[in-house]
Amino acid sequence: MSPVPTSQLAHLDELLLRNDDTAAVSFARQLQEEGLLLGFGQGRQLPKRIYSLEELRLNQIDAAKLLSPKDKSLDLIRSTGQAAAVAGLAALALATDLDGGRVLGAAFALVAALTLDQ
Repeated sequence: MSPVPTSQLAHLDELLLRNDDTAAVSFARQLQEEGLLLGFGQGRQLPKRIYSLEELRLNQIDAAKLLSPKDKSLDLIRSTGQAAAVAGLAALALATDLDGGRVLGAAFALVAALTLDQ
């Protein structure tokens, strides 16, 4: 039982840093076959199971953290687009001297279009 040479561990670290999981696992298996990584892949594999809310609470696990994250990447784009649409309506009303009824109708159409986006 000889220790793993530092250069091989550095190479394994480099593969992991590059997110090349397939190559890293392959290299680790090669080291295991050579008798250098004795513990790799030796852990007991447990099947997945569904935990109840009571079990999560008992183990003090916040169930909300297990859910998929909320995607907020389009919120800024949507709000910017809405502000641009309102500014465009205001500019149109000022530039063309629309009467109040037409501005109100255009505002209702704009609100309907913006709510359909949601």
